[in-house]
Amino acid sequence: MVAVDVEGGIEVINRRLLTALGLADGAGIVGRPLLDVAPTLNSILPADGEDAVGHVRGVSYAIHRGPLGGDGASGGMLFTFQESRAVERLDRTLRSRQGTQEFVARYRLESIVGESETMQRVKAQVRKYASADATLLILGESGTGKEMVAQSMHQMSRRKDFPFVAINCGAFPEALLESELFGYEEGAFTGARKGGKARLIEAAHRGTLFLDEIGEMPSSLQSRLLRVLQEREVVRLGSTEPTRVDIRVIAATHRTLAEGVADGSFRADLFYSASCCRRCAHVQPTFFPWRWNCSRRGFRIAMP
Repeated sequence: MVAVDVEGGIEVINRRLLTALGLADGAGIVGRPLLDVAPTLNSILPADGEDAVGHVRGVSYAIHRGPLGGDGASGGMLFTFQESRAVERLDRTLRSRQGTQEFVARYRLESIVGESETMQRVKAQVRKYASADATLLILGESGTGKEMVAQSMHQMSRRKDFPFVAINCGAFPEALLESELFGYEEGAFTGARKGGKARLIEAAHRGTLFLDEIGEMPSSLQSRLLRVLQEREVVRLGSTEPTRVDIRVIAATHRTLAEGVADGSFRADLFYSASCCRRCAHVQPTFFPWRWNCSRRGFRIAMP
């Protein structure tokens, strides 16, 4: 933190900023112009009442400029410097607390009823893949419990204390699905909330995002989702700045996506990103085509 008078002279500077600027004697620079003492700040200091991000000796800082004194009558300015990493950690904490309250996984592995040999194999698969952090694709007919499997994996993963966010990609019109997934900035469209709004992908930060019926996603949104899977960042509607997210993605569909790839309704690169293991030292399939069928005898499972 540094306070300057109306002429730009240093009135007060704390020791942490002195160290960041590589200065040793705080008393010796009081009264001198800030930009003479630290000329590198000239290109990064924000305008009055605004924020900026700049680098000082190789470290990124979020810099805020405000009036010195509540009414600004003194004409002086106060600059605060916060390391960008600390701001990002605080942001992650706030987003996680909000998401944890709103999005919770209700089902556990014990919620999947059945003790047959087939069901034991299914539960073994759930335990095996729960510890992985890879993107997964679950195939199964409607009503066979794909979300229960996804929630069970979340509950058994390292992300269990963070949000489980689910959305049915076939239940929303295209325009609404886009804003629900990616969020929006103020003025992005008519009726957009003042200040913008983070939505489901950001709400899943540090947790799990479950995309049910991904096969119904409009092709125009598939490319945007692909970037989320590949880069783990999201760009809100009306924005040009990406937001980093730490999420695990589990998708599900009743469709045969390979046929969608063949007829052009589903992107091949999205198909492989959703169904192939990521961040592993060796190639390991995480695409497990579980086709569960309800019958009088319970679940049947066919595994290739």
